[in-house]
Amino acid sequence: MIGKTMRKKAALFTTAAAALLLLTGCSFFLPGAVGPGTSADSDPVTPDPEYTAFLIAEGFPEDYAEKLSVLHVLHPAWTFEPLDVTGLSEGRYTWDYVVGEEYSDHRRNLVPPAERYIHMRDPSDLSLYDTGWYAASRPAIEYMMDPRNFLDEVQIFQFCSLAFSGSETPGSVESVLEGTFMEGAFLDGEYSGMTYAEFIFDTGRELGASPVYLAARIRNEQGVRGEGPTVSGSCGDYLARLLDEAEKSGSADLIPGAESLTAGELAGYNGLYNFFNIGASGDSLFAVCLGAMRRAEAGSPSMEGVWGSPSWNTKWKSILGGAKIAVESYIRDRQDTSYLQKFNVDPGSSGNFWAQYMQSVYGAYSQADSISSAYSAAGLTDIPWHFSIPVFSGMPESCPEPVLSDSSTPAVTSGDPST
Repeated sequence: MIGKTMRKKAALFTTAAAALLLLTGCSFFLPGAVGPGTSADSDPVTPDPEYTAFLIAEGFPEDYAEKLSVLHVLHPAWTFEPLDVTGLSEGRYTWDYVVGEEYSDHRRNLVPPAERYIHMRDPSDLSLYDTGWYAASRPAIEYMMDPRNFLDEVQIFQFCSLAFSGSETPGSVESVLEGTFMEGAFLDGEYSGMTYAEFIFDTGRELGASPVYLAARIRNEQGVRGEGPTVSGSCGDYLARLLDEAEKSGSADLIPGAESLTAGELAGYNGLYNFFNIGASGDSLFAVCLGAMRRAEAGSPSMEGVWGSPSWNTKWKSILGGAKIAVESYIRDRQDTSYLQKFNVDPGSSGNFWAQYMQSVYGAYSQADSISSAYSAAGLTDIPWHFSIPVFSGMPESCPEPVLSDSSTPAVTSGDPST
């Protein structure tokens, strides 16, 4: 049974159920891509024994090395480097330790509300987090954290460097944006003559970040249609409607500080954009959108002298400002792969475990799919990509995907927003 507060919270989340997946990584690709030892266009591939031995000598465990050797046969230009997480932490960051840290705060790893993800939920925690998502179970975190589960031709891009490679072009960025609201579309303001792909490419090149990664990040945050409130330009009105609905349903007490907000004040957030959803966090859709708008209002202080205001009051400012934060706060802080942006385990980073770009447990998986697809479409799959892959001491023989059982099925309440 859920109490009165949980029923109120469920009702509050359900009010905006249509927007749930538009704020924290809505483009999901379920595990089940081309597996290790196979190619999308060929029969199973035999590992190269000599290259397997070379990888083991470099520091990869044998079960890593055999799968990477298959990729070497398929893509000889690729190179692989072990990231010895346990060694770099002087023995502290063992497998059990890092998994325990990721699991210790249930907000760090969330599962979408749809029923097809129910096997990944933590049956001991029925709380709704962020915009109505569930906590991931420890076995789910172990499965998604174990690099051995994702050493195939697609998911290997979880471990690819996010630095600007020089091989990417506006065309490869357009491949990521294909089929989305950004495909072939033009920006606003003084960049109204540039397409999203052109601007994102120039931004990545200027900042030294992969423009394909930046495009994939936006796509995963805003989805195909781009109908999320944080890029609508009218999020203030949206917040006012949410607050009004919460007050009518008696749920306004669940919104911290709601009593001091007015529709007029919220309308001040109209005209602001947050393409990367920087600052979008909280335990309700209202809190998530409000956080995103407050961050958009604060914008890029270093640009105030140039722009006249630091706020992200155009789409291009939001993309440029958000990209700078992604680069300065994450890529340059040893979170330079999709995996490390989801699971911040590099001991050299300043915010291990808590300073993670994505809450979705599928975050790195989804992003790797977008990046791999873009490189494939642009003919860039077989250039010399470099992959840095975490290894840990004390890893179990395997970490399989959780299987739903009657004993582990969470109770679904009447307020569950899953669809």
